[in-house]
Amino acid sequence: EPAELYFKPANTFVAGFIGAPAMNFINASLSIKGDEAYLDTGVFKVKLPKDLSEIMIKSGAPSEVIFGIRPEHIIVDKKPFQDSYQVEVFVTEPLGSETIIDFKHGDSIWKAKYPGHFEATPGEKIYIGFQYQHIHIFDKSSGNAII
Repeated sequence: EPAELYFKPANTFVAGFIGAPAMNFINASLSIKGDEAYLDTGVFKVKLPKDLSEIMIKSGAPSEVIFGIRPEHIIVDKKPFQDSYQVEVFVTEPLGSETIIDFKHGDSIWKAKYPGHFEATPGEKIYIGFQYQHIHIFDKSSGNAII
């Protein structure tokens, strides 16, 4: 079903093929401390919610993974908020009903989709966060979905 391909892709190929703009992918190291799991992207460290931490711990996931998040599942704001990360705007694309925001994550560019108009200039610092129920984690060696 199309919804299943979108929300629960089996691998990075399907995840990157479905959706526009395409899903953001970044290599990450998985670390587990007690009953908590973290994804370290080298730029920021994402503490996974309890339910996702449990899945990662029980799955015996490898330490090297790919963190995936669709642009529409990234929360964007000009001010810091709980569990937010500061990033730098690369470029914005105002499209009327939405704005595509390209931002720097280390040496790569990620995309966020903001519903409505979002004004920001290249180089400006903004804050992003994630809708955790829409995080995807893939095995780095096989590309297969873990979550």
